[in-house]
Amino acid sequence: MTEILIDYLDIYTKYPADNFLTKLDKKERHKRLTTWENQTYKTMPTFEEVVEFMSQNEILKFEKPFLMKILIPRVKEDVEQGNINALKYLFECDDKERWSYHNGLKRDYAQRKYYIQMFCDGTDWKYDQMELADLVLAHEADNEIVLNEKYKMSKYFLDFSIHEVPWGILADMKNVAGKKTMPHMFNNLQEFAQLSKKLNKDDDIFIDKCDTLYKAWEHYLNYINDYTGFKDYLTKHDIDYYCHS
Repeated sequence: MTEILIDYLDIYTKYPADNFLTKLDKKERHKRLTTWENQTYKTMPTFEEVVEFMSQNEILKFEKPFLMKILIPRVKEDVEQGNINALKYLFECDDKERWSYHNGLKRDYAQRKYYIQMFCDGTDWKYDQMELADLVLAHEADNEIVLNEKYKMSKYFLDFSIHEVPWGILADMKNVAGKKTMPHMFNNLQEFAQLSKKLNKDDDIFIDKCDTLYKAWEHYLNYINDYTGFKDYLTKHDIDYYCHS
């Protein structure tokens, strides 16, 4: 076992995460963890060694500093070499049921970490979550865990894009969709429809609603000066916008 893992194990052996700790003990553990996080180690464990360590010590608390210092860099290396095994592991960790019962041990879901999101953050968002899913699916088109994660991400985005209706359609967290954005929005919707069908989901009403509102918004943008707002457009064209989720 590499020194960095030995040191981490020693900290949580002396100050267990599940035990009652005095205020002084908590302060000491935090101090040691901060020192561990900032220390430079000559030898880093391989991805396989990290996974084995986490599997053998599941009662430990693997906080963000551990994941960002040890696990995420190993996954990044694997991805940059064109491999997907480490990336698949992150998706498996993000899968609620598999995560909660990994190796037959039920864990507290409240302590769950969002590994894929942390990977994006750890790479300064060189990749986004959807791109990472597609990296895996390019090699394993029927990977059930990744397909379901992509499905959840896609549906969340679509639902978010229409949640401000009747005021507008959103392209992202900050911007409304423009004329040049709409083809991409329709592509996302079509891809979601195909994914939904592949996973035997019942999303027909939701998909039709998104399609109706997207087409309405696209048309509205071409005649925006003829209306006092998108709500006015929807009302005058007798388009229902209340039950979109």
